[in-house]
Amino acid sequence: MNNKFLFFILLLSMPLMVCAVDVAEDPKEREILEISKKLRCTVCQNQPISESRSKLAGDMRDVVAEQLARGKSEQQILQYFVERYGDYVLIKPPSSGNGLLVWAFPPLLLITALIFAVTVMRRRATSTPANKSAVELSEEDRERIQRARKEDKE
Repeated sequence: MNNKFLFFILLLSMPLMVCAVDVAEDPKEREILEISKKLRCTVCQNQPISESRSKLAGDMRDVVAEQLARGKSEQQILQYFVERYGDYVLIKPPSSGNGLLVWAFPPLLLITALIFAVTVMRRRATSTPANKSAVELSEEDRERIQRARKEDKE
């Protein structure tokens, strides 16, 4: 009975295989997507306009499509958005000019934090109680300590 069921399923799926058509991808859509991956949505949190569902991102994708229809190159389209929004609109800002600050800030912050940590650790190491003068015990305290040690031994 299982063989009949499998044969029936296979028989039903045959027309689907025959009707399957290769989907032709539109090169313009691919180009719009590639450019959209390089542009940041200015109202979203670090999300490219290709993934954003905001109205502004949709408008930006429309502008990309219009610019491509006019025959503009990818660099010209990216420059168009940089002129309006600044380097922030690029997912990967240039490593020169204002973009240099974006690339240089994290390493500088790390170096500063390491220097601060080393300084704090050195200060703590030099001010430990072992380096301070020992507190003198009174005779009464010494006797109490010796009695406690004798009791521990017994």
